[in-house]
Amino acid sequence: PNTLVLNLLEANGDDVPVVAARARSLLPAGYRKITGYECKQKGYEWFGADPGHEALTAYGLLQFADMAKVHDVDAAMVDRTRAWLMARRDGKGNFLHGAAGHHSWGGGQPTTNAYVTYALLQSGTPAADLKVELDALVARAATEDAYELALIACALHLAKRPEATTARAHLRDRQEADGSLRGTTSITNSGGNDLAVEATGFAILAWLPDPAFAGAVRRAIEFVQHSRSGSGTFGATQATIAALRALTAYATANRATRTPGTVRVFAGDRQLAERAFTANENGVLTFELWSQLAAGEHELRVEVEGGGTPLAWTCEVAYHAEQPADDPTAPLAVATTLRAATAAEGGTVALDVVVRNTTATAVPTPIAIVGLPAGCELPTRVLEDLQRSDAFAFWELRGRELVLYWRELAAGAEQTLTLDLVARVPGTSTGPAARAYPYYSPTQKRWAAPLALTVTAQ
Repeated sequence: PNTLVLNLLEANGDDVPVVAARARSLLPAGYRKITGYECKQKGYEWFGADPGHEALTAYGLLQFADMAKVHDVDAAMVDRTRAWLMARRDGKGNFLHGAAGHHSWGGGQPTTNAYVTYALLQSGTPAADLKVELDALVARAATEDAYELALIACALHLAKRPEATTARAHLRDRQEADGSLRGTTSITNSGGNDLAVEATGFAILAWLPDPAFAGAVRRAIEFVQHSRSGSGTFGATQATIAALRALTAYATANRATRTPGTVRVFAGDRQLAERAFTANENGVLTFELWSQLAAGEHELRVEVEGGGTPLAWTCEVAYHAEQPADDPTAPLAVATTLRAATAAEGGTVALDVVVRNTTATAVPTPIAIVGLPAGCELPTRVLEDLQRSDAFAFWELRGRELVLYWRELAAGAEQTLTLDLVARVPGTSTGPAARAYPYYSPTQKRWAAPLALTVTAQ
């Protein structure tokens, strides 16, 4: 996302030195982290273990292509990554995956084929080298899945295939009244608004080259902009990347001059705030409204006078809850229990963790975050032993939180762990609430009550 932020700033003609400097400072560490997951036998996988995963490798190839515009990228690494993907073809239009241990991340074979073909073309692979794969995409151009269809239209455009126009038209037929496109699945098996943002982002990229679809583009851009959160993201990482790519392409094609203007915020007919801005102003205009709003429901309205191009806006609501509300669509449940509420300093207390798939379908890349009371520590050797025994795929300790990753949790399956915490600091403390969710659908969280522990002095 930092790469795409820089691309978007350039496309908009925005001069925001602080934001640009921050994004550039994060690029080297991000690049090192991504390339660290290259497999020994090449290709990429979530934790760098062989064999590589085709859809994930294509995902990385697109990131490297974006990053190369603003940061040095190892050309030899990109070439061998591309060559690895090309070697996964079966000669019938498919990019095959032979590892039974990997989950279904990739959204099914047709979606994987469309995504990998698009990524290869976008990263510079000649269309002539992908004729079989492109012919297979043409045969899929009547699919009802808007996400797959958008990828097909993008790939056919990059290959300069005449069938791209027909694919664009079919895609427009699937646009919703709010401007979005609702796909069936994605390469990350995302859902909800994340999936809609991804599908809509690729649709924008597919439509932009053809002026006949300008109306569909404008409606889609409005949906994507309205999906921006208060933190500046558009959902999960892959949804944010798709949104930023689409917004950057749109800004490049429709760059306009900013003029002075005024922003006003209303609650009903009552004006709450007003702020003028200049043509060269690039900072965020922030309005603190809490003191002017009584308890209850309010309908807020933002009006802009002047300004030139439309201004993006967001409304952020902040609150604190020890145990936030569950998302009703969350597919995972988590339970954490200490076997004792009190422990002597230097002693141990067992922590039971249960993560369960509550649905009838497999959940890809589930993640559980377990909050730990402040007065105890978790020996890392215990986690290393559990990882070696395949209790989970990967783990991290972030302050008072233990983060556990799995590649997949089968339908109705349950993962149970017991961890021994060592009591270190006398006193009573409560850890953060535990939660579980699919990594690529982070809004679908289910929470568990925080753990409290009293450590008695010796």
